[in-house]
Amino acid sequence: MTSERDFPGRMASHCVYAFSTLADGNMSLTSGDTAVSLVNRENFFWKLKVDYARVVMPRQVHGCRVEKVTVAHTGRGAKRADTGLADTDAIITGTRDLCMAILVADCSPVFLVDAKTPSAGLVHAGWKSCRQGICGSAVARMRDEFGSSPADISALLGPCIRACCYRVSEEFRKVFPASVKVRGGELFMDLAGENRRQLLAAGLSPENIFDTGACTCCSGEDYFSYRRQGESCGRQAAVLMLR
Repeated sequence: MTSERDFPGRMASHCVYAFSTLADGNMSLTSGDTAVSLVNRENFFWKLKVDYARVVMPRQVHGCRVEKVTVAHTGRGAKRADTGLADTDAIITGTRDLCMAILVADCSPVFLVDAKTPSAGLVHAGWKSCRQGICGSAVARMRDEFGSSPADISALLGPCIRACCYRVSEEFRKVFPASVKVRGGELFMDLAGENRRQLLAAGLSPENIFDTGACTCCSGEDYFSYRRQGESCGRQAAVLMLR
């Protein structure tokens, strides 16, 4: 779940945000053991006082598409994966009480909140989407759709695979030269650090970027991890809703 150490209290008062854990069960309807995934969703969102059947979810493809969602999208992807927003890895909204969610299992969930407009965005930022600049695209779309100034946007980097565990190939050093380091003769990528760099490049202020610091791969009892568990692993849900 969450704490005010993640977003500061002043930002938390403008939104509901959460991140499920292994204890909450698999949230995916297509990956891992899906036998009770709908029950898991219902129970998890109930704790947030949200009707899981009204949540908006995309069908993620590790791309760079950003979609604006409104009340017309209510329930898309909530009970059936094939009704989710197609080929989408970031969703933004200016609608209060519209709950957005994405699924992750090592990729970085990035929460974006602008209390002034108000507006919010939820980004699935794995390395493939990161290579395409998805965080910058989401910030730009919030600016274009809602008039958000990047300097007013606060960002939270959720649990994801960290540089302690994210062993990568030489290809990554060519694509992300500032975020891949050599350790013990092997290459490791700082995915959260790369997303932070791209948020700064998009105009966010350093003091407005927060990080849970949690590694999905190290924390075997806390999170699903594709790197640790392979294709049979389930997915966590990252959730964001404007108050």
